[in-house]
Amino acid sequence: MDYIHKLPLVAFIDVTFFLLIYFVMAGTLAEGEGDLASAVTQSPRGSGRGNDFSAQIVYVENDGGRVRFRVADKVLPTQADVVAFLRRLPKAAGVIIKASDDVTVGAAAAALQASKDAGFTKVTYVGSK
Repeated sequence: MDYIHKLPLVAFIDVTFFLLIYFVMAGTLAEGEGDLASAVTQSPRGSGRGNDFSAQIVYVENDGGRVRFRVADKVLPTQADVVAFLRRLPKAAGVIIKASDDVTVGAAAAALQASKDAGFTKVTYVGSK
């Protein structure tokens, strides 16, 4: 006579019960995300300055075969001029380097190096496309 092997039903029920208990307890013991403390602090109104959150943008452009750097309406012809100008700006917000399509990689790299030389730690490169 053939004997059919059966799994012990009691062991299966025990394992299922323990898994159920585990997940119920883990879900109720964990603190809800809505109850977590926020790391963001609120400052009194009017205490911030307008330029605290805006990065400076350095445009690298081709001007008739010559490279020029522009920050807002200020045109800077050399990398040394860019370094001298950027040293006077606040560093917290960072700087963005935006190069046009018709400038060389060396010109874009010069703007990146100028921003590092001026003391900026947050430097972002953005292509024109």
